[in-house]
Amino acid sequence: MQTPTALDRKGIISAVLAYSAWGFFPLYWHLIKRVSALETMSHRVIWSLIFYAAVAGAQGQLRQFGSVFRNPTVRRKLSIGAVFIAFNWLLYVWAVTHGHVMETSLGYFIIPLINVAIGALVFKERLAPLQKLSLLFAVIGVAWLTIDYGRPPWIALGLAVTFASYGYIKKTVAGDATILSMVETSVLVPFALFGAVAIRLSASTPLAEIDKIDAAQTSMASDLPSVLFQWFAPLNAALSTSPASLTTAEWALMIGGGAITGIPLLLFGIAAQRLPLSILGFFQYLSPSFQFLAAIYFFNEPLESSRLAGFASIWVALAIFLYHLRSTPTHRA
Repeated sequence: MQTPTALDRKGIISAVLAYSAWGFFPLYWHLIKRVSALETMSHRVIWSLIFYAAVAGAQGQLRQFGSVFRNPTVRRKLSIGAVFIAFNWLLYVWAVTHGHVMETSLGYFIIPLINVAIGALVFKERLAPLQKLSLLFAVIGVAWLTIDYGRPPWIALGLAVTFASYGYIKKTVAGDATILSMVETSVLVPFALFGAVAIRLSASTPLAEIDKIDAAQTSMASDLPSVLFQWFAPLNAALSTSPASLTTAEWALMIGGGAITGIPLLLFGIAAQRLPLSILGFFQYLSPSFQFLAAIYFFNEPLESSRLAGFASIWVALAIFLYHLRSTPTHRA
């Protein structure tokens, strides 16, 4: 399938809004950094489903949920997608709340390259000359940043692979974005409910010990297998990172996380269905650019001059892509 000569305007607007919102996510999740990543993810799932149900109800589409959920092919694909996005959420929240916003930014810079590769190899999408030039600068920038880290960027690679896989699955499933998101979230809800209840029943760590646990987990960030082991084996080690009680503000932020999570995913679902992956992939650069700025100016993470060169190359890629996009006709749908 060749890239269409005219791009869908609603798809472009949805992509810009979704990726811009994701770019400011670190600021939101930082407000509940005391809460464990597992508990935060559990509540994201639960309240996201409630948000989707409310949107579908307001649109008079709730009846569609049952028919879509009973479709075995759609349910199987969305279940796989749900696993990918759940792991992505868990890893992302953990990284943001443990001082690795810069590396999450790198991960989301890598995603467009994977999307473009999938678009070209799987969907046979053609790249225009300016898109190829933009991709070249992006590859150079990502390669430079990866080398500059001096180690495999496990967090970045984990985020990139899981979200790109999720995007591919969303591209292959047709249907209303709200209903599809509702189906994939409902698959995770039983696990999320169990996790949320188990954490509240088990969370008895004194607040004075939270910082010690955070410091120990942060020191393991360069070793992803160790990080995963810390999360899941034994389960109590992960649950213990949450305080015994949460403030009213923290509960409000976790409940609000449903809409904060759901709105960008709905917009992304619309964009994924309406735009070629090779185009959608480059919009991805908006999100990590905002995360990069947040890492420096809000979280005060260090930035070496050598690393700045890699980000500069990626920004050149984004500028070329936006110039090409400006000269590409759009159509309303």
